[in-house]
Amino acid sequence: MNWLFQISFSCCVLLLSVSAFCAEVPQEQGEDALLLLSDGPVHVRFHLLIDEQQLAVRRQEFISNLIQRLDADSDGQLSQTEWQQSPLHQFGKKEVGNEFLKTLGTSRPVPRKNVEQDLARFGELISYRQDDTAAGNDLKVFELLDADKSGHIDAAEIQSAEGRIALLDGDRDECVSFEEFSPPPQPDPDSAEVVRTGMLSDELPKAFLANLIRDISDIRLPADLLRLYDRDKDRLLSATELGGDERRITPLDVNQDGKLSVAELRGLRRLPVDLELRIELSGAKSGQSSLQVLSSAAHQVVPAHRSDLVKLAFGKTGVTFAFRNLDPIQSALTNARQRFNTLDIDANGYLDRKEISGNPTFERIWFHAMDRNRDGMLYDAEMQDYVRAICEPAATTCHINVYDTGPGYFQLLDHSGDGRISVREMRNLQPALAAHQKNDGAGISPDDMGQNYFIEFVRGSYQVFGASRRLVAQGPTFIERDPIGPNWFQAIDRNRDGDLTYLVVNPLHPPEFLYTLNLAHEMDADRDGLISWNEAERFEQQFAIRQSRAAEPQLPATP
Repeated sequence: MNWLFQISFSCCVLLLSVSAFCAEVPQEQGEDALLLLSDGPVHVRFHLLIDEQQLAVRRQEFISNLIQRLDADSDGQLSQTEWQQSPLHQFGKKEVGNEFLKTLGTSRPVPRKNVEQDLARFGELISYRQDDTAAGNDLKVFELLDADKSGHIDAAEIQSAEGRIALLDGDRDECVSFEEFSPPPQPDPDSAEVVRTGMLSDELPKAFLANLIRDISDIRLPADLLRLYDRDKDRLLSATELGGDERRITPLDVNQDGKLSVAELRGLRRLPVDLELRIELSGAKSGQSSLQVLSSAAHQVVPAHRSDLVKLAFGKTGVTFAFRNLDPIQSALTNARQRFNTLDIDANGYLDRKEISGNPTFERIWFHAMDRNRDGMLYDAEMQDYVRAICEPAATTCHINVYDTGPGYFQLLDHSGDGRISVREMRNLQPALAAHQKNDGAGISPDDMGQNYFIEFVRGSYQVFGASRRLVAQGPTFIERDPIGPNWFQAIDRNRDGDLTYLVVNPLHPPEFLYTLNLAHEMDADRDGLISWNEAERFEQQFAIRQSRAAEPQLPATP
């Protein structure tokens, strides 16, 4: 396939159980989007699921169950009175004190579409948000590697890189995180803590609607494609301008003139799919990964190290796709319980209006909404019930978060993609950097690295007492991944780098694996002095096989 910068299909990655999965998830049910990369757009199809169920289907099922729960008289219709009893309807609205106004229109049934529109306040089915601040941190990585500030990294600087990066390990966990290249400023000890309310005014300003990835049904997309790729300004897009050959645009080229007009670009969904992903938003299931590449015309940057992340290259543009496992309901309940304990100054187990008088939004809106029995006392159970009800609709949505990570120096060094440069990766710093060094000895400059993006899928959530999380992380912490490996492995992997040390190399860092050296050597298949998570997993599987064989009854020897 010539399009996508002559990337060969022989480099396609992770084509795991494609035919089996295609039978489970029909192609037409996928969500289509375009990645607007510098050399041409990439057609991406996402299959978003919650517990093996299509996201859109799960959303409609939630709405049906909600209407059924609220239908108190079981007449098959949702009345205005029944809908007004729901915290979802009352959300963000002031108390109505006029009894006459409360009764207006209560006899009319509430159409399902009205319920759907009301729930849209808690999040779109799929939202695309972008944060470009991480690119600045990546330039900090280059500045550190470029010790003489010459504007490029030469051979000598590549050789000394390991020592200079190791010095950044401020928390002494034998790993250097993305944040440690540019630590945040110390907080002002005199500033008072602000209890956020989750209202729109509390949104953090870094995130904006994504411009790198766009829903293919966006009516503005054809005009934006012309603006981005119409290099000869003829108001038409040729196959060359779109980064491919004429065969690629044939399905859209109605008049067969070899170019696409705005009208023809409205059929973008007919473009061949370049990347197809399956994302299980509730986390990995038995025998399946949380993120799977079903088909791809991209080149994989590194072998798959984790089941929740894959790095792909479209020409010189690197794109990391990742899944972050988040239980939105439990996260919101934990956050609410912490806020409750903070506000409950007298620790009597409930909040009164005096305790929340310093927070006008809480006093004006939340207290009334949560105090269901109107006794002037807000108990933890009342708050938990309200928070659960408010968070349920958000849990049936998906956030697709885009982070511009600049030239991608950190991602080049972070081979495993877990957000930290570990001991194993420290050892591989020199070959990783040397692979990008120019043959003429000019070293490595930012222009040589191309552009890199990090695209994260996460189940929707809503924090009643915190900024509603359009992006899971505001800043570079997004790149850190969850622990990996067997449960016992995670329990002793104290720095969560996916490796266990077992040799005494540095007295300041005692080994993590404290069993016998013989057992450590048996696990360490590649004899590199580290037990990786997959070595531990492999050993565990082999041990289970040996145990089952030993338990089998033995036949008596033949005389």
